[in-house]
Amino acid sequence: MQEAEKTIVAKIRTDELTQTKREALDYEFSEFQAYIRGDDDAELYSATKQAADAYIDTENLRDDHEYPWFIRNDVFDVEQHDTELADWWMNIPVSQVYGGVNVPINPHESIPDDAEVKDSKIVKEDGDYYAHLSIKQRV
Repeated sequence: MQEAEKTIVAKIRTDELTQTKREALDYEFSEFQAYIRGDDDAELYSATKQAADAYIDTENLRDDHEYPWFIRNDVFDVEQHDTELADWWMNIPVSQVYGGVNVPINPHESIPDDAEVKDSKIVKEDGDYYAHLSIKQRV
């Protein structure tokens, strides 16, 4: 057996979020953009700052571009909960809400039970958020 890694894209169901959760996601994403551009006073979850320091090359940032918000695998969860709203849920750490925000997600494919979720990222496209979940599993 070998291990393989791949990315599963999951749309965050922002249409189903409370205003507080949506504002928390927007705020954290905005503060992430500020932090990687040199604002050391940006209010971010501390592990998010550490992930930014590890993954972002701040020397070559484009002013007209939003960058993915990196999240360490030890600070977020993805779980299957078959509810009327969604089958999959993700808990995302944010500085504004103790314990993070639990949001419904729609993965483009099912996440295998035996997969290990690795460091991942949140991408914002046209006002919508997508979790790019990096997984590793034995094949």
